[in-house]
Amino acid sequence: ADTVIPYEEIERTGDSFNIRSSKITKGQNIHFMGSDSKKDEELVSRGSRLSPAEIGIAASVGLNEIEVLILPRIAILGTGDELVPVDAIPKPHQIRISNAHTVQAALSGNGFESKIFHLKDAKEELRDGLERILEEFPILVIIGGASKGKADLVPETLLSLGVEKLFHGVKQRPGKPFWFGKSSTNIVFGFPGNPVSSFLCLVRYTLPWLKSILGGRFELEKAILAEEFEFRKAMTFFVQGKRKISNGKILIHPIPGGGSGDLVNLSKTDGFLELPAEREKFGIWESYNWIPFR
Repeated sequence: ADTVIPYEEIERTGDSFNIRSSKITKGQNIHFMGSDSKKDEELVSRGSRLSPAEIGIAASVGLNEIEVLILPRIAILGTGDELVPVDAIPKPHQIRISNAHTVQAALSGNGFESKIFHLKDAKEELRDGLERILEEFPILVIIGGASKGKADLVPETLLSLGVEKLFHGVKQRPGKPFWFGKSSTNIVFGFPGNPVSSFLCLVRYTLPWLKSILGGRFELEKAILAEEFEFRKAMTFFVQGKRKISNGKILIHPIPGGGSGDLVNLSKTDGFLELPAEREKFGIWESYNWIPFR
């Protein structure tokens, strides 16, 4: 046989078979060997992220074991004497360690596992703790202690442990005190202590970088400002916004909230619209970079 006819196009009467279809071509409905890919042809390129499609391909060619890149071990460090566990009752000068859990949830939602640590603002404790963490985790996200206050000991402590500062401070709001450095074995992100600031730095910089080292691509989306907005400082401003779809276009309605300390406002928004530093007034229907987190 060299042709396949669907069963539903056949009419059987006793031992006789009548073909209903009048359009039959030789070789129809046959999937020939090697028609998808040829011998020795690359099926999945090195560095690809394994989706169900790639797993199916591996199974079809008999690969029951695949060599893969291990997901990086990530530590999240909250610093500060004012931090207490989530189940504790804070004193007037204290707050719960919520930022670390926000960052961990965002990492987990993107497929990355992490472990939370807390160190107080004491030189010896901070140095000893950081040294242990850096030995075990190649990627470290530090929340707090990166500004210029008397208790902000993180930058000098990292330097003493061989972590080179690549930059400290970004001309943006929120997240201006953002710190970034590396050693021969570690990559360190130093986020500001305010919750919106730390979350912005995570979704704008850290998550795209993590995806890129695993072979993924990061391309900023574009969205349209649905309302006029002003920001009168010479720095990039990331305005929180609510997304709506209208006539196939993404429209962003700004919801600025109460500043970089207003964690509750994040729950009312869908992402950040990146407004460039060169402007003070931003008109309706103008398009800007959009960083969604939902």
